Amino acid sequence: MTYQKATLLLLVLLCGRLVFGQERTIKGTITDDNTKTPLAGVTVKIRGSNTATSTNSAGEFAIRAQSNTVTLVVSSVGFSTKEVVVGEGSGNVSISMVNNSQQLGEVVVTALGITRQEKTLVYATQTVKPAELTGVRDANNVLNSLQGKVANAVITQGSGGPGSGARIVNRIRKRD
Repeated sequence: MTYQKATLLLLVLLCGRLVFGQERTIKGTITDDNTKTPLAGVTVKIRGSNTATSTNSAGEFAIRAQSNTVTLVVSSVGFSTKEVVVGEGSGNVSISMVNNSQQLGEVVVTALGITRQEKTLVYATQTVKPAELTGVRDANNVLNSLQGKVANAVITQGSGGPGSGARIVNRIRKRD
């Protein structure tokens, strides 16, 4: 390959990077509409892509997006999902979330994930009422609220950060 062809190829690759690689960072703060306090652990996602992030303890987030107009989908447990359109010139956004106090319904979980009515089951079951889950512990994390309410279930929280997982170990005793 000659020097001129190599230079031309390099120039074409660099121009392509400039055209397709224009990204920007959208920063913002998410607060509770009623109390005006920052919300931690709120999920911020760009609609139509797999790009997502969550807010820190101060309610702040930063997400990389293409240079054109994007729609942010903001969601959190206990709040209504909100969509915010961010134009090309905008780099800083302030979003307030509205409380959504819906009650959880009862769920029957079987070993194979098959939903059945409780009276048709031939084995013992336990019921945890929704009010018991939201009344104590962490109202934003249902799994942590189950701790101590289900027999033979050991529930441990992950790293403790927003969005961290929980480990559930259900000890089933075999009858002789």
